[in-house]
Amino acid sequence: MKIKNLSLVLLLSVFIVVTSVVILKRYESETLVDAKWNEKEEPLLAITIDGNETSSFPTSSGYAATVTCTNGIGEAVWNGTKWVFNVKNIVANKAKCNIDFEFLPTWASPGNGTLLAAIKRTNTVISSPSTYPGQEISSSNEAALVSEADDYGTSYYFRGAVTNNFVEYANMCWRIVRVTGDGSIKLVLYNYNGLTDTNTTRSSYSPCSVTGTNLAYIRLGGTLYFNYNNNMYDNAYIGLMYGTTGASSYAVTHANNNASLMVSTLNNWYQNVLVKQSGFNANHLADTIWCNDKNVITNTSYDPWNLQTNGTNFGYGTNSNYYQTTQRLYQRVNNIVIAAPSLVCPNDNNGGKLSKFTVNDTKYGNGALNGYAKIGLLTADELAFAGSMYGKNNTTFYLYQNSSAEFWWTISPGDFWSCSRLWYVSKNGNLAYDGYVAPSSPNVAVRPSISLLSKVKITSGSGTSSSPYKISS
Repeated sequence: MKIKNLSLVLLLSVFIVVTSVVILKRYESETLVDAKWNEKEEPLLAITIDGNETSSFPTSSGYAATVTCTNGIGEAVWNGTKWVFNVKNIVANKAKCNIDFEFLPTWASPGNGTLLAAIKRTNTVISSPSTYPGQEISSSNEAALVSEADDYGTSYYFRGAVTNNFVEYANMCWRIVRVTGDGSIKLVLYNYNGLTDTNTTRSSYSPCSVTGTNLAYIRLGGTLYFNYNNNMYDNAYIGLMYGTTGASSYAVTHANNNASLMVSTLNNWYQNVLVKQSGFNANHLADTIWCNDKNVITNTSYDPWNLQTNGTNFGYGTNSNYYQTTQRLYQRVNNIVIAAPSLVCPNDNNGGKLSKFTVNDTKYGNGALNGYAKIGLLTADELAFAGSMYGKNNTTFYLYQNSSAEFWWTISPGDFWSCSRLWYVSKNGNLAYDGYVAPSSPNVAVRPSISLLSKVKITSGSGTSSSPYKISS
């Protein structure tokens, strides 16, 4: 591609778009090849695909592109039909750029040796489970991988008495909850394996084979129970992050300015337990959305708990109101319970990504957890898809195992009625809505969740408790 009117291009620092290249040699970032911009030469770029030198761009979109330039700002983007290279802000008559393409496995193309490929190979996907999520608990003989829409496309979630979703990672055992629409694999803790901030000796070399009643929870500072927040007397405190208490608007109340106590607890465990384990690699983790749905129900006719909202559903101060998860998981029509859980995290009441917590990603999420770890909690909706429901016990679905002795937090707001309350899971495996976020004597445990990138590979395993998937370091 010839670049015309070079002096004007350089003067205005506009985009130069390259769709074909000539490559002479692959260089490291500190000795990048010169890409010389003039009317007689094509730009010389250093390109790799999965670490291999090449002279052309990939022909499909299933890659992540990393561009490193010493002069100017470069970006490789898929335009719908092909990859193009954009460079701007060139300050001299040459630029030095590497473009590194890395294949990102997807459900359609899971690659070889990946955890994603193993999940796909050993499961048959169905589109409708035999029991209805949120309205019925999963049955004791139900074990399925089911497709459902999420923020990234199509998710595949495990439901029921599943026995082939065990993962051994970082000296602990985890259960696969679902594959997200971008191919990431969301896990939740199954056995902490005796590892705490004060004990670095694992209890077992086969953590997925160990069963108990409260092994699925973190321990920090010698305690098993943690408040979600450090106060509860304002709508703000339902937030994973929150704004100003005593405010007179939804936006100010729920602005993501202050980290909740739960964010601090999860990050404390991440830094003082998880990262210290052999086999753990922060580069394994995906920047998945953690959905802390702060949407307020504005329909005042919806009042299942008789909060007597009386038109005060504004979501700020001490106004009584319900949050949207509650309406999704519990409505009663003609004395019949209606539920419609979702894996799509909705925009907030002001139409933004307020509830979609991510660390760096701002395409799908809000990036509000920047500086914090890629770790979170499951939503009440995810629990409903897994097999739980409001008000009915379930002791046969996979998330009940190793967790029967304690209540445990979800990330989903329930309501405000004198106090902020969140959804949680009871000792009998049912969902409950009235978890006070900061009681004086907390009795709710924390079950952390992480997401692994779709490219993460396994060394062995079939996903059973005796042969869990083992993540390659």
